[in-house]
Amino acid sequence: MANLVQRVADMAFESFAQPQMKDNLKGLEIFIADIKRCKSKKSEVKRVNRELANIRTKFCTRKNLDSYQKKKYIAKLLFIYLLGYPIEFGHLEALNLITCSNFSGKSIGYMFLSVIFSPQLDAEYVPLLISALKNDISSDRKLEAILALRACANTCFPEVIDSLFPDIYSILKKTYSFN
Repeated sequence: MANLVQRVADMAFESFAQPQMKDNLKGLEIFIADIKRCKSKKSEVKRVNRELANIRTKFCTRKNLDSYQKKKYIAKLLFIYLLGYPIEFGHLEALNLITCSNFSGKSIGYMFLSVIFSPQLDAEYVPLLISALKNDISSDRKLEAILALRACANTCFPEVIDSLFPDIYSILKKTYSFN
């Protein structure tokens, strides 16, 4: 578990250090501060459950959330998962972030799916994930291709890798300069 947390922390640092990411997820910062202030496990559970209910309500009732709100809620779900709580929703919203043109949204979406996504539990989303990965792997934007390749390397789901192998292999054959 420590390796997983370290990997996510590294990914978060890399993602948030990118110059394209100017968004400050203030809502996430406030939520983390609230969790740190909890005096007992019971108060933490209560705060987490309240936040999960809020996020679920936002995802269910407001279909037109802006990019900032989607990123904030997906980042909160990822944080809650890293605290040890199960996350049973948000996968489709993370996939939607991956398909957006905003780099910071893609980054958070890929981070969420790299850590939480399970093809056994989320079988209906696998074709959408494969399609998004194919689009980004073949993108002319190097950072998008890197995000997609990193997600493939971190997840290693046979269903996904089998579908993407030709695309990944063609990239490996090319001579890229990532400078």
